[in-house]
Amino acid sequence: MSDISSILIDNNTGLVSFGWPKSGPIKLEGIFSLVQLAVFTILRTAGMDSFRDDYGTTFWSMVGKSVANDFPNLKADISIIIKTAEKEILTEQKAYNNLRADDTLTSLTLLRVDQDVSDITRFNIYVNLSNAAGNALTFGIPTVRS
Repeated sequence: MSDISSILIDNNTGLVSFGWPKSGPIKLEGIFSLVQLAVFTILRTAGMDSFRDDYGTTFWSMVGKSVANDFPNLKADISIIIKTAEKEILTEQKAYNNLRADDTLTSLTLLRVDQDVSDITRFNIYVNLSNAAGNALTFGIPTVRS
């Protein structure tokens, strides 16, 4: 797990972005370290729909797809990606015997996917993360445009 923050969480919206705080890199612990691990794992997790090649690719390739008529399927694929990321993190944690409860993931849950009404190819994904210490934090992953 990464000890240094490279994601920022907006206090108002809960959306994550990448970069360094104005004060410079900070050491991450507990649930914030888990959020960073979860975001990185989600962003590199491939889709699992073997029947639909256009949805079976990496997370970011979903951005900009025509989702106006297919939003339910997009949400289903995002849900699969979140659960796949959760499974991967839980599996990796088994290799560490001395993880603190604050640093141990118990669940990642997709809360909602909000589609932008002004641009239907943009959406925000909101995920709830819980750790073994009983703490929970909701964060959002925004659509990124190049």
